[in-house]
Amino acid sequence: LNEGFIDITDNIYLEEDDHAKNISKELHDKDVLLSVVGSLGETAMFSNYLTGKTSLPRNIAFIRTNEDKILPEFLTSFFLSKFSKEQCIYSGGGNIQGLLSLTKLKKFIVPVPDMQVQESFKEKYTKALDLEFKILSSIEDCKKELYKALDINFSKLKFKNSFPASIENIKSNSIWTPSFYDTKPSEILSEIGKKFELKSLGTLTTIKKGNEIGSENYKDYLLKTDLDVSFIRTSDIYNYQINSYPSYYASKDIYYELNQDFKTGDIILNNDGRIGYVSIITSEDKAIYQSHIRRLRTKKEYKNLQSYIFLCLIINEIGGIQFKKNTVIQTTIPTLANRVENIVIPIINDEAIKIISSKMDLVISMIEEKKRIIKLIKCEMNKLINYS
Repeated sequence: LNEGFIDITDNIYLEEDDHAKNISKELHDKDVLLSVVGSLGETAMFSNYLTGKTSLPRNIAFIRTNEDKILPEFLTSFFLSKFSKEQCIYSGGGNIQGLLSLTKLKKFIVPVPDMQVQESFKEKYTKALDLEFKILSSIEDCKKELYKALDINFSKLKFKNSFPASIENIKSNSIWTPSFYDTKPSEILSEIGKKFELKSLGTLTTIKKGNEIGSENYKDYLLKTDLDVSFIRTSDIYNYQINSYPSYYASKDIYYELNQDFKTGDIILNNDGRIGYVSIITSEDKAIYQSHIRRLRTKKEYKNLQSYIFLCLIINEIGGIQFKKNTVIQTTIPTLANRVENIVIPIINDEAIKIISSKMDLVISMIEEKKRIIKLIKCEMNKLINYS
């Protein structure tokens, strides 16, 4: 759950029989969700951009409202407020991670204004949900456009069930991960390479690493001020977007001191941990980026490829297979290390790139509008309950 929305890019799936064993956890339309384990107080409303049967893990609670008294859209808007977030944190316990019991959740204080006021919040939050649906749908349309341009039936490609790795090759790479020597990614890229030129990210972009500011400089929700800046970690990318309200913040002095040069339009990529999660920085994203994040900025001669590169990185047959192949475990953390610059991108025809870029420009503008609406909802809710 992130700033009122559900991340659908990190789903876990259940067998139908296992889902049936916990049918009471199956979500209904307009169920209000609230995180009660870990990062307390994150919220969203279950809505139309998730399809099929869906259930929850134990770290999320769901609430069904009596809509004659309180609208689910209004309750979700309230859970986005500063007062609600603080109730969650102060009510939480737990030694290793935050824990909010349902007993305490049932005692929460919730404002119930007249329906006219509630409808006003419903209208705004519904518009934000509609935008999220359009954002995700448009990205899927762009993927289809890319597959159409590639014109390769990947399902018909045949692969061997095993592959060799010589000891000389292992020694020269100093990598003992079997997937690094899997021939399947190379065969897929070879098939693409028969039709299109392949260029590496090191050729197409300049790559810059974020910064680690030290945990002593982290400010959580209770300690942050309005002047502090979001600190974006690898867990703060969802639905190809950057979370505007992450778990941690840092002072504006650190922001200006680091001068990271991460700008609107840049691609950011998780290089460690949740590898391969990608987003484009928008005009609404002012933040400090963690050292596990890489910034990709297209070089001047490839400026028209920025959105196109982003799209290539999120489809399995280009970005996905290369991220998996190049990932190694460093102690306990998955990492790409410096191998991100070796990931290759096929250069398709100019017309298809123009179509994709045009659609992605609209996606970015919708993300910016959605973020402004959520910011407005938070501001108006804090005003409604006179809580600043």
